[in-house]
Amino acid sequence: MGAGTTGSNVKNTAGSIRIWDNTQQQFIKGPMKMGVFMGDHVKTAINTQFSSGTVVSSFVNLYSQLSKLAPKFVPMFSWGIDENKFYTLDNLLDEINRWMMMKGHHLTDLDKETITSIYKLHIQ
Repeated sequence: MGAGTTGSNVKNTAGSIRIWDNTQQQFIKGPMKMGVFMGDHVKTAINTQFSSGTVVSSFVNLYSQLSKLAPKFVPMFSWGIDENKFYTLDNLLDEINRWMMMKGHHLTDLDKETITSIYKLHIQ
């Protein structure tokens, strides 16, 4: 996560927090305290802000040209906040591999196959 990335876990009104239910494909009423749900391989820009109950799916690169809160739900493979853009599969695999190499690891063939299968299910 980029420096200064922050998240809230309670509403200013102390009310219930709406959270995204992927099964129902809609927001549902949640508890009074709920932080951020974040999937694997998510990157955030400097000073990204999350409201209570935000759901960030896997394989996301969050950045914005504007100073605003991240959306309450960010779908898989999203690229940025301001426009409805998504990773290309080649760019995603290259980026994940670069990050893993910085940590002394690499993408295995099984990793690539798994990510490719998930990508094809979500991006048409």
